[in-house]
Amino acid sequence: MTASCTEPESTPAGVTRRIPVPNNWMKRFSRPKPVRNESEGKKVRKLFYECYPELALKTLQETGQTSEAIAFEVSPSFFRASGGQIYVPLDFVLGSGLNAAKAMVFGTVVTSDGVTVYQFEESAEIATDAAGRQVWEMPLQVQPGAYKLYLGVMDEAGTTTGTKIVDLEVPDLSTTDLQLSSILMFSEGKQIGEAMGSPGRAFLLGGYHFTPKREMVYTNKDQLSGVFYAYNYGVDGDKPNLTVHLAFSKEGEGRGATKDEPFMLQTPEMALTIFDIPLSIPNFKEPGNYKVTVKVTDHVTKKTITQEIPFQVQAQ
Repeated sequence: MTASCTEPESTPAGVTRRIPVPNNWMKRFSRPKPVRNESEGKKVRKLFYECYPELALKTLQETGQTSEAIAFEVSPSFFRASGGQIYVPLDFVLGSGLNAAKAMVFGTVVTSDGVTVYQFEESAEIATDAAGRQVWEMPLQVQPGAYKLYLGVMDEAGTTTGTKIVDLEVPDLSTTDLQLSSILMFSEGKQIGEAMGSPGRAFLLGGYHFTPKREMVYTNKDQLSGVFYAYNYGVDGDKPNLTVHLAFSKEGEGRGATKDEPFMLQTPEMALTIFDIPLSIPNFKEPGNYKVTVKVTDHVTKKTITQEIPFQVQAQ
């Protein structure tokens, strides 16, 4: 959803007028003139709410000056999509500055050559996760390459805005080598019967929405859970043969491993698997810093690939 900064109802039908952007637009918007009545006030507030994201992004790109009036962090994950593109769900975790469950989240995706490839403005229902964080998810889909994300979050009243610039390197997952998607560590997975991610529910894989594990800190009551895809694997006839093996260590000392397990779903077109390891077993009894090494083996091509994921087990 992209708002258009047009003049209010006086604009003739079928004619769109862009509001000129003066150099001191921020100052002029921050000190609006008094309005004559409530109806006029509503029109002014509506126009401000629709136009501010566009103007804020323009200034952010031109000046590079960010604001932490609403603090937030953004974490991307990467999964292969059709046509060589990469599906990039963004996980927004908000800090201080937002005191409501609704906000306007907006952004621009710009290539290393300065070309804008995507813009968005979303009226967001901000969720609260199990740890009490304010969170929101946004799906993107782009070609592999280097990008800058110019992002902003504005409260519903339009009085407070935080902005951020994020460097994003999107990998190419369509090479000839065995590759893995991001390994999405999650705290919960729910089947929702939807095929595509949407604003607010971007981490949608295999018909399930997965809630990202936003801090890799666990207790012995938790499960260590992750989901991921494999790409560019071999096929024997019409059958792939992929297995996953997990090895655990604590500060360099081995703490056990799983058997090689076949992927939960593997076809010539797609291979996806999930792991769930109970941290209540004796291997993780001692609090401390651990690491899991995920190894995928393609038994058709005899290739392997690994990823390491650090995590922490705390005393209860």
